[in-house]
Amino acid sequence: SLQPRLQTEIEAFFVEKCITSVIVDFVRVRLEFFGSERPPAPGDEQPLVYFDAFLEYGALVEGVLEEFLAASSTTAEELSDLLRLHSEGSTQSAVLDYILAATDYEHFTLLVMGMLEVIERELKEGDDSDSDGPPQAEADSGSATE
Repeated sequence: SLQPRLQTEIEAFFVEKCITSVIVDFVRVRLEFFGSERPPAPGDEQPLVYFDAFLEYGALVEGVLEEFLAASSTTAEELSDLLRLHSEGSTQSAVLDYILAATDYEHFTLLVMGMLEVIERELKEGDDSDSDGPPQAEADSGSATE
């Protein structure tokens, strides 16, 4: 079947181009917009800034997909079929989730909320590890007098 091969190819392309890092950085940069406040539930009134971020994210992913399609023998229809199967729950793939988030606002808000949780956990773990040892300035000053 074409689907497993295509899924493997697009996942490898995203890894090769470091797209996952680009997407995480996109969310990190927008933390000032998203902050600790979660996007409203689908169906609730949405702040315009969230939709602006969604449009910008969509353009980012669209550019990556255009590059992927130009570099492979895959057609847009084949990619669309794979995304349809993924949206129906037939496949598991973070990369396909990233792509779906570029086409569907609800998927986008779920992606952002998930990434914000990961980023917040990393920041908290970073804060915890910083308090385990002496501040760097104190450690440096001791070695400078030796």
